[in-house]
Amino acid sequence: MVPEDGKVSLRDAAHEPLIIFPRRSAPVFYDIITGYYARDGLSPVIAQEAIQMQTIVSLVSAGMGVALVPASLCNLRRTGVSYLALREAGPQIETGLLWREGAAGVAPALRSLIDIASGLAAAGSVVSDTAGPL
Repeated sequence: MVPEDGKVSLRDAAHEPLIIFPRRSAPVFYDIITGYYARDGLSPVIAQEAIQMQTIVSLVSAGMGVALVPASLCNLRRTGVSYLALREAGPQIETGLLWREGAAGVAPALRSLIDIASGLAAAGSVVSDTAGPL
């Protein structure tokens, strides 16, 4: 049942079977999710592991459990899947952008991506310690 405000507390959902990346395939992601549970003194009930986000969402759609997924996945619509925000602060996953400056410069498409990411970082939408080519 979907809460009226569209939010769920991890404590309220912790008993649900969890679908997650296997640790051997995505150790950082796995540790962030299991650490998020542990932070509240909870242990996830891992029901299934899958190596692709689309597969994880499909397993949720099939009724096999719940999953903690990046907010960007909310655009991936599946019958039977409701994307709910967490009541408490959710886990954060760091993403980096690296590029190599070539002798001929940076391709226009890459330059656009760099400009967008730099603009988001400057606006505070993302945290950036450093930005620049390798």
